[in-house]
Amino acid sequence: MSKLSKLPKARDIMKMYGIRAQENLSQNFIFDKNVTDKIVSKAGIKQNDSLVVEVGPGPGILTRSIIDTGVKNVVAVEKDKRFMSSLSLLSKESDDVLKVLEGDILTTDHKQFLQYLKEADQEAIHLIGNLPFNIATPLLMQWLSMASKKSGIFSKPNITMTLMFQMEVADRIVAAKSTPSRCRLSVMVQSVCEAKRVYQVPSKVFIPKPDINAAVVSLKPLTEPMLQSPIESLEQVSRYFFNQKRKTVRATFKKLHDEMHSLHKPLLLEIQENLNWNALMRPQDISTEQFCQLAKMFHEKGVVC
Repeated sequence: MSKLSKLPKARDIMKMYGIRAQENLSQNFIFDKNVTDKIVSKAGIKQNDSLVVEVGPGPGILTRSIIDTGVKNVVAVEKDKRFMSSLSLLSKESDDVLKVLEGDILTTDHKQFLQYLKEADQEAIHLIGNLPFNIATPLLMQWLSMASKKSGIFSKPNITMTLMFQMEVADRIVAAKSTPSRCRLSVMVQSVCEAKRVYQVPSKVFIPKPDINAAVVSLKPLTEPMLQSPIESLEQVSRYFFNQKRKTVRATFKKLHDEMHSLHKPLLLEIQENLNWNALMRPQDISTEQFCQLAKMFHEKGVVC
């Protein structure tokens, strides 16, 4: 039996405290623990794993599913002050397995997570969350940057991210080359992580019900990094190319050549010659490896889009 079985249901706790989802915070809650148990199962969280960091726990349904796995430490980061009382109650009933941090995940110092890891801990670390849709992509981009630099919590091994996105965003994240959803986000994610869509969540399980379905994506930093230059260079190059999504590689390079400073034009021509790409490809046909190669060349030559 769960150690949390004596607690009131999360839906009842929200009624008790008079809490409703706030549209300006993009809040959509899941109250079906069967669904949150499935998400946790897809995350691969197991008994005695070192640490789970949950983003935006809200009323704590996903949190309960995480605690029930027997993980050593759960740190929940919540921006909405209204949930502090209910999460504190959950923390107490978990025998302090759950630690609650009030704040914005985008500005939270990762030292607050790392303090719960012992030097000898080598078990898995998980980042998980039913992300508010308005911060999902900015947070992902921040974590990709940190993962590429092995900074913050990404300085530790055995990290997995299991995050929920709007369906169309999830499709973009995992999109292979030459597919309709392929975009800059696909390239950025796949340059740093192995990305898989692991679970579809229908809109009907959320309260309030959003207009579109959601999907859970598993992201695991690559053991052998594909990116050989700062991630900012890849972001700049991929943004430029996907801003000309209908243009061929040849046309995009010509446009870039026309726009750039005369000092950089010979360098750009040299890069083109060394690439040996199909000039008729469009951005969605360029592989992540090829984008990483191009970003490295631009960075080494000091060429700026």
